[in-house]
Amino acid sequence: MADPFLDLLRRRLMERIETFPGVAGFCVRDLVTGAQISSLGDEPFPSASTIKIYVLLTLLCQAAHNPGLLEQRIAIEVRVPGSGVLSYFEHPVELSLLDVAILMMIVSDNTATNICIERAGMANVNSTIAEMGLTNTVLRRVMQDSEAIAASRENITTPHDLVATFASLDAGKPSAAPARRALEIMSKPYSSPFRSVIPGAVRLAHKTGGMPRVRAEAGIVYLPNRPFALSVMCKYAMNDGAEQGSFLSDLARTTYQFFATLADANKFGQGLTS
Repeated sequence: MADPFLDLLRRRLMERIETFPGVAGFCVRDLVTGAQISSLGDEPFPSASTIKIYVLLTLLCQAAHNPGLLEQRIAIEVRVPGSGVLSYFEHPVELSLLDVAILMMIVSDNTATNICIERAGMANVNSTIAEMGLTNTVLRRVMQDSEAIAASRENITTPHDLVATFASLDAGKPSAAPARRALEIMSKPYSSPFRSVIPGAVRLAHKTGGMPRVRAEAGIVYLPNRPFALSVMCKYAMNDGAEQGSFLSDLARTTYQFFATLADANKFGQGLTS
């Protein structure tokens, strides 16, 4: 039987999607009941930096069998432009592989990402994706590979796959310790469309991403008593990056408001607090 409250949420999200100048999709999963709603849930979108989730997870799984892996020191030599900070440093720098991976996640550093892809192995990252049962997600290129982008050799994923990823991590899959560590790293504070509308006291494990005409974010909102996973993706956007970010924020705000209501109601919809 359909949940009328989640059906109402879907209608509200669709109202906002219909005003978006481009192609947009979303997926929401109630982590208490397992109920899920979506639009274009299986549509492939450019993953942007959300693909970095799987690079991180692959490294963490490898480190479970090679305890010294993440403590290896990395000399940052070849630097890639775009998002992040390493390309702006003026002097040589050496970091642990763990710190490089953290930069990949919290500032989406492209130089750090390409180092992590090289260390993890692109084939191994795709094996991690397959192990998680994801059929519409693939890592095809490193960051800032303009030739691959022009040839549409794009990293892709879907709203369903991103929500399934976070639900799996929350359930301790594909392996408990790496899953827990991945969520801890993605819970480190950094600004994003989701974070801007979720109260600061509420834990958010998430990854955002953006490229020209593309914006995406996915994560788990650890709302007390009613955690949920959310992904929002867009492509072919005909507005600017700030407006795309506002669109993601609008969907996250609406979803949070609905789940906050669920967290404060009994199963018949009666509020528990005044």
